[in-house]
Amino acid sequence: MSLIKPLEITAVVKPKPGETPDFASLIKHICTLSNVHELSYILHHFIPFTSLHPMDINIFRVGIKPMWEDLANINGAKYIIRLRKECGQRIFEKVLLSFVNEDFKSLEVNGLVMAMRPKQYILGIWVRNNPTEEQDKMFCNEISNSIGVNFDMTIEFKLNDESIKDNSSFRNTSIHKKIIHH
Repeated sequence: MSLIKPLEITAVVKPKPGETPDFASLIKHICTLSNVHELSYILHHFIPFTSLHPMDINIFRVGIKPMWEDLANINGAKYIIRLRKECGQRIFEKVLLSFVNEDFKSLEVNGLVMAMRPKQYILGIWVRNNPTEEQDKMFCNEISNSIGVNFDMTIEFKLNDESIKDNSSFRNTSIHKKIIHH
């Protein structure tokens, strides 16, 4: 069974201190997923995130780069969830399945980024357009439902043009009405 839209998995390994290569050159293609069997294989054989060095795993629709400047991303934003390492991979997989199944109805999702850092994981859900207030609220509830949480969860938000200005995905984010209560 084919996926509704094929996905490309890439990885970005952070450069060594002092190195400043072009970000696009750091993006390494891992594979393309076009059907449910390939997705199932990847999920079953994912290396435990806890055994990986700091890096980003990106899963985007084919043709969309995990870059703020990509034409499909430039007018969009990202929703950010900071995760404990103990539950990060499980939550990432739940959100990935919701992405693949097109469970997010209020906003068009371009891709996911799982940033693995020494002390935490940071999940970014990239959307095509800057949401209205109503879309924003609905999308946060869809995220909460996809994860299946029954506790308060903080979701941060950042426009991609703000990321371009301050050269950061995860700094200077806003938290506006993103605490989900069940």
